[in-house]
Amino acid sequence: LLAGHADKVWGIAVEGSMAVSSSKDTTLRVWDLNHLKSSQVLRGHGKGVLYTSLQGTMCASCSHDATVRLWDVEEGRCV
Repeated sequence: LLAGHADKVWGIAVEGSMAVSSSKDTTLRVWDLNHLKSSQVLRGHGKGVLYTSLQGTMCASCSHDATVRLWDVEEGRCV
């Protein structure tokens, strides 16, 4: 069980031992699947995050705030 979001999880993307989840709580969480813990919280959306996609260290997300964001999950920032 991976716990961390404050509201419903709407999406998850997995690549290797990394996962990114998107939530109604407006955040994305980066997960280390080897240790089953959240390694980062990505903040920037103003409303719930509907979807996420992960390729390598880059993650795309779309939200109810009508934005699409591209994230560098190693850096923990929106690019």
